[in-house]
This record gives sequence, C-alpha cells and structure tokens, in this order.
Amino acid sequence: MTDRNGSYTGCTAPELLLKIVLAGTLSHYETRGLIDEKRLEHMLHAGKQILYKSHQESDVRQVSESAL
Repeated sequence: MTDRNGSYTGCTAPELLLKIVLAGTLSHYETRGLIDEKRLEHMLHAGKQILYKSHQESDVRQVSESAL
C-alpha cells in the first residue's frame, strides 16, 4: 500500500483481508455469476468478523486508525 507521496506504507493483515472481501463483493455485483452466493455469504461473514475483531482489540483498532 502506498501513501499520497507514493511511499510504501505496508498493509496490516486485517486491512488486507478487508480489501479482499470488498474487492470480491464489488466483483460479485459488477459481474453477476463470477462469485456464487454461498462464497459471497462467506466473504461477507468474514468481513463482519474482521470488523468485530478490530472493534474489540485495541491493537488492531490502533493500526486501523493510524492508516486513516
């Protein structure tokens, strides 16, 4: 991941997983049939778990806040 100046900033595991979930969800709605409904439900559930965990664990929350 790069910042506004083009410098490499790295990416935490929760951020990477959320990016994967969001990309998969977007591709599902842009191209119907690319991802089946069961896999979409699994991805959305995983995204909710990541968000819940980031809400509960302060170290994950701090990393997420610093990335903003």
